[in-house]
Amino acid sequence: EYLDPPPTILQRTDGVFLIYDGAVHVIAGESESGKTWLTLLATVQLLAQAERVVFIDFEDRADRVVGRLLGLGATPDQIRDHFAYVRPDRPLDDTSRTQLTPAITGARLVILDGVTEAMTLHGYDLNSNADSALFQGLLPRWIADHGPAVVMIDHVVKNAEQQGRFALGAQHKLAGIDGVQYL
Repeated sequence: EYLDPPPTILQRTDGVFLIYDGAVHVIAGESESGKTWLTLLATVQLLAQAERVVFIDFEDRADRVVGRLLGLGATPDQIRDHFAYVRPDRPLDDTSRTQLTPAITGARLVILDGVTEAMTLHGYDLNSNADSALFQGLLPRWIADHGPAVVMIDHVVKNAEQQGRFALGAQHKLAGIDGVQYL
């Protein structure tokens, strides 16, 4: 008799929501296909409701992310009050995850931008299902277990004929999520 709660984040213009609270999701696509913009649209929608969003960025810079938020209509006060930007420069371990806990506590959405860079920084092989499972337990699953929805931004294989149902690398990148993947 139990039904999963419906998605409540990232509302389309027709009223349908795309992201589930407390679950791990993937938005994957080719370079420059709008993946980050889509997550920032979700961010702006949440900031307008005074909800907290955390952006953990393994591949870009804070000024670009904040500039995009402003371009999408977020106000400086909304960004200052409800948005956190984190740029890890070393692998996360139990100690640094503990330091990350205050940033994600109370967040409604956590975006992980740059899965390839994140896995590489942590010494994981993109093509290894075991390493994919270890990475998901280290960061996205751990964050989702604290309550927020997690969206990982990832890339697909560049050769369109070789693109499958999941992001670049191991098949477990898809099998390990409990939300939705959008390509």
